[in-house]
Amino acid sequence: MLRWISFLSMFSFVAFDESTREILVIGKKDHNVTLPCNATSNQSFDIHFYNRTKKMNVCQSEECNGPVFKSGNCDIVLKNVTFTDAGKYSLKIYLTDSDTVSKVLFDGTYQLQIDDETSVKKGDDLILDVVLSNADIVEHQLNTSSEWISVWKRGEDPTGRVTDINGVLNITGFTDSDAGIYRVLNSNEQILIKINVTENVTASGKESIQDNTTLSTRLIGVIVSVLVPVCVVIVIVVIYFCCCKNKYQSTNRSEEDSVNMENLN
Repeated sequence: MLRWISFLSMFSFVAFDESTREILVIGKKDHNVTLPCNATSNQSFDIHFYNRTKKMNVCQSEECNGPVFKSGNCDIVLKNVTFTDAGKYSLKIYLTDSDTVSKVLFDGTYQLQIDDETSVKKGDDLILDVVLSNADIVEHQLNTSSEWISVWKRGEDPTGRVTDINGVLNITGFTDSDAGIYRVLNSNEQILIKINVTENVTASGKESIQDNTTLSTRLIGVIVSVLVPVCVVIVIVVIYFCCCKNKYQSTNRSEEDSVNMENLN
């Protein structure tokens, strides 16, 4: 049961899970994620930070080259997280004092979930690089359904259009029924990764616009190639008739003048 929820930024939020006593942190792929710590002290302290069983170095500021740094009093920030960063973390803060035994200021466990979204053009392959070492099952949910359908499960060979090549799932020939939410769960059924997959209609739309533009250009070319010669012929004909008319009128005037002169004589 989630006891409280708060947004750390537009790319992450935190909730406390009373059933597991863990802090659930959901972050956006390729963005920084903050693991909050509420310890406060005016004295110096040591930070012990682990990704599962591996101890990680924590830089004292964001300017360092490492992937993890301390923010504020004792918050831990992971830089530009990827899917492989999903999973369990633990943080212990020890007060350091030469006169007393080390005192634990903070002892917390985090479950980090990484969210992402992608779009695929219909007919292309949907590629999901999500089979982590701690992944147990990959499930799919249609946008129009609340049911989760297993796509991949550890220890079982994928079937149908799904293949698993070195931890990368490939679903051939993307269709409407492949769109929706994909989630990766660990053996405790905790979510490691969640991806919203949609159809890439922009690509096909651009191709349609390009096709229409090409067709319009060709049509204009045909019209111009036909109309220009016709217009030239019409102009020539008009000029010819104008010349003939002027010549005819000039001849008539000459004959009338001759007749008038004879009548005068």
